[in-house]
Formats: sequence, C-alpha cells, structure tokens
Amino acid sequence: PMKHVDVAIVGAGITGATTAAMLGRRGVCCAVFDATGTSAPDFRCEKIDQGQLNRPARCGLADVFADASRQNQTLWVGRGGRVVERTTYMQATAPHEGMVETMRRAIGGSARLIPQKVIRLDSIDDLQHLRLADGTTWTARLAVVATGPSPTLIRSLGFGRTVLSKHHSISIGFDLAPRAGGRFPFESITWFPEQLDGKTAYLTVFRLVTPTRPRIRRPAPASTRLGTTSIDSSMATSRAPYWQVRRRAARALQATRGRVRSLIRADPPIGQ
Repeated sequence: PMKHVDVAIVGAGITGATTAAMLGRRGVCCAVFDATGTSAPDFRCEKIDQGQLNRPARCGLADVFADASRQNQTLWVGRGGRVVERTTYMQATAPHEGMVETMRRAIGGSARLIPQKVIRLDSIDDLQHLRLADGTTWTARLAVVATGPSPTLIRSLGFGRTVLSKHHSISIGFDLAPRAGGRFPFESITWFPEQLDGKTAYLTVFRLVTPTRPRIRRPAPASTRLGTTSIDSSMATSRAPYWQVRRRAARALQATRGRVRSLIRADPPIGQ
C-alpha cells in the first residue's frame, strides 16, 4: 500500500536535514529519504558569517545549530602586510559532516528519516509519487529534491541546469595546530592580498572544534561567500594538466606562508 505525507524530502544532506528538522518542529507531516547512512567527510562550507546566522533562528533551529558549531566572536583583518582591524564579528564554524549529522539527529516530531533511496519521482494528479529502491511507493503533496549535484531526479522531472561558470573555483583547505603549549592569538582572521591583482581574493583562517582551518579559494560572488579564500582565477578556467594546477596552488600558498608564520608567532598590535 502507498504511504502518504504532506512533504517528501529527497536527500538528507545539510539542506534536506535542515528542512525536515524545521518542518518536524512546526508539526508538518513529512519524511526525508536518504540511503547514505552516516555523512562522510566532505570539503564544503565550514564557516557561516554573521549576516547568515539569523537564518537558523528564523527556522526555529538556533539551538541545534549552536550545538553543531563553534561560535567565534572576533575577527581580525589583515591587509598590506599588517593587521589593520580587530572587530566583534560572530561566525559559526564546524566540519560540514558534523553540521549534517547534528541536523539529522534533530529530525523528529512530525518528521521522520527513511533510510531508503528514491529511484523515481513522478507528478500525477497533483500528487508527487516517489518509488523507493525497496519497491514501496510514497505520495506527497509537495516534494523537495535536495540531492545536491546529482542531476538524475531533476532531469526525470523535466528540469535542466544552466552552468554560469564552469570550474568556477578551486578550494584548498588544511589544518593548523599551535605548537605544544602555544595558542593562536585570534579566533578568526581574513587576510587580503597586498596587491589587488585578481589572482588571490583572500585567505581566511578560523577556529573549528578541530584544529584551526585555513582555506584558500578564488574570488566568488558575495551571495556564495561562505568563508573561503582564493587562488588565481586562471586556475579555475584553465585546461592545464592537474599537476600544473597543483604547482600554481603551491606557489600561491608559498607566497602567504611568511605572513601566516609571523601572525602565528606573535600577537601584533594593529598597524604592525
């Protein structure tokens, strides 16, 4: 027999799990389908800036999000080889998989997580019909497809995807840990290049619940700026062999290493 919910969510990543947790707290009958089990480590958004932190609160999930992340209260800004500003600025940071697992654990109330894969989705007579891998069928008034970059279900519904900027960015992330007995003088710092030549947007270093994480990335539009840095735009669009891209990335990191070292060794006054 078919099973019915008001809202069916396909995919329990950060978007699907957050949607299910929000609807469950509001009493909406919903089910989220995902067969992947535990979320695997993935190099995705790890820092949410101050201007975006009101969104979990508006969804009624401020407490869940706070449990999933570290709250950094201050931000340093470096430019032209020196620290130019220290300001109060809230940022929430956490490994991506940690955010996903915390949101999944928050699914409850009128929402439930179904550990099954959706293999087909059809819209028939104002209802959404979901066929699962185990052969069962569910119906829903509304279906939310939150499968990330996977295009299979989206294409089956007749939707396409327009790529505005192929290979838009290259991201590099690594962990830093202070020497034994030491500590970093900052919670979060954004370091801008000494010359605005378009090759490097910024380097951001921020504290996680795990070791301090720097990230480097090519400039991205403000709407997608979630706390990464940048590398040379030509690397994102170049068709050069992978080893050449790695070499360019290594040169970019080498150029910033001295500044990062000096910052870690001491707590410089503003303007120095």
